[in-house]
Amino acid sequence: MPPEREPNLRARIPAPATGAWETATGLAEWVGRRWAHANGHLDVDDAVTCLERVDAGERFACVEYALVLTQALNAVGIPARRLDLRQPDHHVGLSRGHMATEAWIDGLDRWIVLDGQNRCHWVDSDGTPLGAAQLQAAVRAGRPVRAVRRGVGLSAEETDVWRSHFAAVATTGGTWAAGAFVPVHQERGLVCTPRLEHDPAVLYPDLSGVGIGLDLVDGWAAIRPVTNHPFADGFRIETDTGTETLPVGGAWVLATDPGEHRATVAVRTRYGSLTPHELIYRAR
Repeated sequence: MPPEREPNLRARIPAPATGAWETATGLAEWVGRRWAHANGHLDVDDAVTCLERVDAGERFACVEYALVLTQALNAVGIPARRLDLRQPDHHVGLSRGHMATEAWIDGLDRWIVLDGQNRCHWVDSDGTPLGAAQLQAAVRAGRPVRAVRRGVGLSAEETDVWRSHFAAVATTGGTWAAGAFVPVHQERGLVCTPRLEHDPAVLYPDLSGVGIGLDLVDGWAAIRPVTNHPFADGFRIETDTGTETLPVGGAWVLATDPGEHRATVAVRTRYGSLTPHELIYRAR
C-alpha cells in the first residue's frame, strides 16, 4: 500500500493491542467478520478501496480478505505478506486455490499463517502456531494440525478442506518445491513467482536477528547494530551495568577496560523487545 494511504487505513481498523499476537489475531477476526464471502473481486490492490466498497454493499472473496488483512497488519507495524495456496492437482479444474496471510509476530519470533476469510490460524499438536512451510511439512508427514479461531477449532470437514490447500504455497517473495513444480493453476495460466526455491528457509528471514557494524565515534571503537525488521524503531542493549536504547542507525561505544565484556542486543519495535542476542568482545 502506498504510504500516504496508510493513515486512512489505520483510521478504519481496530486500534493495535499491546502485543503483536493479540493485535494480529484481533485483526484476523475483525476482517473475517467485515463482510460475508462472495465471489466478487477488486480491480485495484488497495485495502481502503476494498473497505469503502464493502461499506457500499459489495462483497468479495478470499483474495480481498487476504489483501485487507495483510495491508492492515503492515499498517500497524506487523510485517505481513500474502499467501497463494493451492490444492493437489491444482493445474486442473476450478476452485482449487485460496489466499491467506503470513505475518511475522514480534514476541513469538516466528512467521504464522493467518486466514482472514476463516478468521483462523493453524497450530500443531502442542498448540504452537505454524507458518506456511511448517504447516505444509506437517501435512505431508501426516502430523496432526488444526485450525483455531479465537480458541475455537473448525469442524473436521472445514479442517480437511482448508488443510488441503497447503499442497503448494507461494508467498509475496517466492515459492518452493522439493521436487518438480507445476507452474499452472486451474488451467488458466502460469503461476508467476519472483523466485523458485527447493528449500523454503530462504523465504523465512528471522526478523529478530541482529547484525553488527563496526565504527569509530570520536576516536573510540563502537558498534552499529542493524536489522532486517522493517518496523524496528531501535535496539535494547543490556550489560552488567545497565540498559541502553539506541535508535536505528545509532552507535554504541564499547568499553575499553582490559578483559572480556558481554552484552545482549535486541531489536525493538512498538510491541517491545525481541529475542536478545549475546555480544562478546575482548579489550586488550
